Amino acid sequence: MKEKQKDNKYLFIPNLRFLLRFVPFLIIIILFFVMMRSFIWNSIRPYDSTNNANSNTLIVKVEIPPELPSYEKKRTMTEIPKIVIQTWKTKTNIPDFLKKSRESIQTWMPDFQYLFFDDNDIETFMSQHYPHFLSKFHAFPFSIQRIDFFRYCAIHFYGGIYLDGDVIVDGPMSNLLSLCVLTKKTIVFPVEYNLSIDYAICERFIQDGRRPDFASCQKAPFGLGQFAFASTPHHPFWIYLMNRIPQYLPHPPESPPRLFGDKYYVEVYTSTGPDQVSLACHDYFTKEENELLLLTHQQPFRFGDFAQHKMQGSWK
Repeated sequence: MKEKQKDNKYLFIPNLRFLLRFVPFLIIIILFFVMMRSFIWNSIRPYDSTNNANSNTLIVKVEIPPELPSYEKKRTMTEIPKIVIQTWKTKTNIPDFLKKSRESIQTWMPDFQYLFFDDNDIETFMSQHYPHFLSKFHAFPFSIQRIDFFRYCAIHFYGGIYLDGDVIVDGPMSNLLSLCVLTKKTIVFPVEYNLSIDYAICERFIQDGRRPDFASCQKAPFGLGQFAFASTPHHPFWIYLMNRIPQYLPHPPESPPRLFGDKYYVEVYTSTGPDQVSLACHDYFTKEENELLLLTHQQPFRFGDFAQHKMQGSWK
């Protein structure tokens, strides 16, 4: 009986030897799971530079995609910035009316950023920020059309307030921006005339070819000025406007300046000028949420209570 018990005592030894064969595999499996746990934890936990001896060390390289072209960016700003934009042919030989305009800006808009572009600056700006529209820009037969088109690109890019060189500021523009915030308006234009009640102007527009008939004066009655306007940056209206402006066929540079009586101004008004802007606003803002603020005034050629257009007509 004792001998049988002795045999049973050592019966487990062959089984233990069998199990020991799997120990290396178990160790490998355990090490594998430990390593994977450490890797996953370090991948998902936030990096705290305060716990790193060298916080300037680049731990992860983030690939930043190329910047979108300006004409494809989405607007993120809902308020009109304190920026004022003006242009002239050169940075020298500034005319007196532009000097007076600048003085009024300094008086009434001292905390605004002032951006000034001459013809060379405009060419550089268009090449860098709006190459998609460069062929259209160069094909315009008249220089004033290129200036018109540029001002739409500039206000789309920067936002702010555009002022012609013969506009005199005589009121606090900051109040206008505050009004836009309160009323949730993102684009501002002045109203120059109402064709639905001023039949004499409507008849003259029809004779000049600026409107087809009286019905059109009733359908889109407001004639907007573009001697001054304001906008948030990257508002989609400006891309809509630039796309609907006609594409001209390339032709030689414009001839020497013509007289106003030759009526080439009608071509300018209806292609890039106030007529095009007026119809674009009517078509766009009747379809989209109305973010348009129209400034009216008892006196003609005013930007509401904030500025006066002196009508120098230097482009004619």
